[in-house]
Amino acid sequence: MNQKLTRKSSVWTLFRELIISSLVIIILVGLACLFYWHKYDRQSFFIKHLFYISYIELFWKNPLKNANLRQDERNQEGIINNIAIAYGVKIKSLSENQYVISINGQKTDIVIINQPPVQRIIFGDQILFSEDDYALNPEGKEVLLTVGNVLKKQLLQIKEIQIQGHTDPSPSMKFDSNLYLGALRAIEVFRFLQNNVGIDPTQNLMSATSFGEYKPLQRSDNYAEYNEAQLVQDNSTQELRDKNRRIELRLFYRYKSLHSK
Repeated sequence: MNQKLTRKSSVWTLFRELIISSLVIIILVGLACLFYWHKYDRQSFFIKHLFYISYIELFWKNPLKNANLRQDERNQEGIINNIAIAYGVKIKSLSENQYVISINGQKTDIVIINQPPVQRIIFGDQILFSEDDYALNPEGKEVLLTVGNVLKKQLLQIKEIQIQGHTDPSPSMKFDSNLYLGALRAIEVFRFLQNNVGIDPTQNLMSATSFGEYKPLQRSDNYAEYNEAQLVQDNSTQELRDKNRRIELRLFYRYKSLHSK
């Protein structure tokens, strides 16, 4: 028994001495660095050590970026699957990263586009509103309640919700401009998600904005040379105009940072 206690005591003593020795070495190295910085070249000292810090960040950057991308994909898949489950329908794939959920079995109602780090949930205006109006119709309220409740369950993963109102170039008979109509529609959706679904913008960032007729569905965010002729072309048929009149919910997901705990 005494032999076991003596052995344990020896191990603990050795471990304690190793810790003390390590702390002494760290303190001495730190003092040496401070002396070098103060005595010789402060600028080169900082440049050298900033280089080491940058190297460490570079070493972890790609794995962290890939991890965030995979997390984004899982979050986006969860949203799509849960909306489909809420309606009891299958998900249809239009193309890579573009999906359709048809809630009435006859027409395309909700289009979801995954563009990490952004997910776009697109509602045609005929689902949510009457023509040239901004008040939500009964079907629109039901759809927003269903989709909104799916989002509400994943708010811990969602950093920001942007609500975008889009129209086609056809002049409004009730409002001064399509920009104004798009803004009213986006605000109406904002208020519904806030008051009826219970998404609190104080806790979860949410915004409403309007692009009017200036951002048809075909226009890329990265295309810098878009012009009037292309705007006309992108609204040249009734089908294109129908697609361009829409509300988009843009979901931005939370990322892990290199310095997060």
